Amino acid sequence: MKTLMLGGWAVALLLGAVPQAKDKKPKPKTIKQIMEETHKGADNPASEVRHGRGTPEMAKTLLDAYKLMASMKPPRGDEKSWKSRTEAVIAALTDLLANKSGAVDRVYSATDCRACHDPHRVGGNK
Repeated sequence: MKTLMLGGWAVALLLGAVPQAKDKKPKPKTIKQIMEETHKGADNPASEVRHGRGTPEMAKTLLDAYKLMASMKPPRGDEKSWKSRTEAVIAALTDLLANKSGAVDRVYSATDCRACHDPHRVGGNK
């Protein structure tokens, strides 16, 4: 009888955990978190890609990051400017992944830190 009761409790616990695991969605990242993951530290994907040393995987990581950031509201500044800047980076990275001529230069120009940080980053360029 004890085994049956313990088994019943185990099944109930498992069934109760399944919907919770399904309903639990990962918390969306913030622009700051995305920027830190892709632009900070030695050999970060942004630096490597914008200087022509990055791998296609790094460029894809960066492209995915900018697509996600493009869908977010900037911490400050004009949303049209934000959309324009993120779309320029997305276009340049797409060209880079398609091996189009001059794409590295376009990525370098589109990812100018100060040009984006000054109007959009809280606290400006730090």
